[in-house]
Amino acid sequence: MTYADFEVAVEHLKQVDYPIEVASEQAWPHFRGWRVNYEQVAYALAYAIDAPPALWSGDRRFPSEPMPPSRPSNRTASGVTADDPQMLRRGRGHSRGGREQR
Repeated sequence: MTYADFEVAVEHLKQVDYPIEVASEQAWPHFRGWRVNYEQVAYALAYAIDAPPALWSGDRRFPSEPMPPSRPSNRTASGVTADDPQMLRRGRGHSRGGREQR
C-alpha cells in the first residue's frame, strides 16, 4: 500500500466523520509498521478464498478491477424513526440465544 492509497483511505474515514487523531503524515509510519505484520497473511487469505477485489487487499486469481468502498446515503427504513422506543423491541421474536420469546 502506498502513501497515496493511505491518504485516500483517510479521506474515506473523514467523509463519514470518523475522529482523526493525528495528521496522515504522522500516522503513516505507524500504520506501515503495523501493516507489515499482517499484510502478506491478509493478501494470501484474500487470494485463497477468492475474496472480492477490494482496494488495498492484494491481487486475485482472476484479473479484476479493485472495488472502492461504497456507502449508502440513507440506511433508514421508511416510516421508522430513531427515537421510537419500540424500535428496539420489534424483531422476529427471537432472543440472542435463538429461542423464541414468549
